[in-house]
Amino acid sequence: GSSTNINCCSDDLGVDKPNQVCLENYPVRLFPGKKRSFSSSWYQNRTWLEYSVKTDAAYCFPCRQFSSHSSSSDSTFKESGFKDWKHATEKDKGLNKHASSKDHILCEQLWREKRMCIETDSEITTLVHKDQLAHNRYYVSSIIDIVTFLAINHLPFRGDTDAWDSAGQTGSGLFLSLFEFTLEKDPNLA
Repeated sequence: GSSTNINCCSDDLGVDKPNQVCLENYPVRLFPGKKRSFSSSWYQNRTWLEYSVKTDAAYCFPCRQFSSHSSSSDSTFKESGFKDWKHATEKDKGLNKHASSKDHILCEQLWREKRMCIETDSEITTLVHKDQLAHNRYYVSSIIDIVTFLAINHLPFRGDTDAWDSAGQTGSGLFLSLFEFTLEKDPNLA
């Protein structure tokens, strides 16, 4: 399911996109014989990876967002955070093992689809707004043309009646009559 599953212990992770923090020096952990730490180079080719400064752990953004509660996958990357820096980049362990898991692949696909929907929706909304804006400008410019015509020719705007709904009737005034005439003759104003 696409239910949000952000019940991990850190509140410094991404909400709309992965929080890919780049630090000059990450906290160091001691492993037998060597000091290890998270590396920002791990973000390359791993758009899903995020890092929490508060927990000094790595998380998977799409798994946190889209993994179901009943998912059989390891909860490390979505709840407690991955901290085993020693095995982080080994072939069948850590980041690579998680990236090739069935649940991760599904969550990443859901994330990709969500981003496409958001991008497509915003593109359509922008186009609709542009079309509506162009239509409104044309409409207003037509009204300005009528006002300009009446003003240049020193013609009265008002007629004998004040009601807007009396357009087209005798005595409705030149402005309303010209406006009604323009609406009838110009299909772009419909």
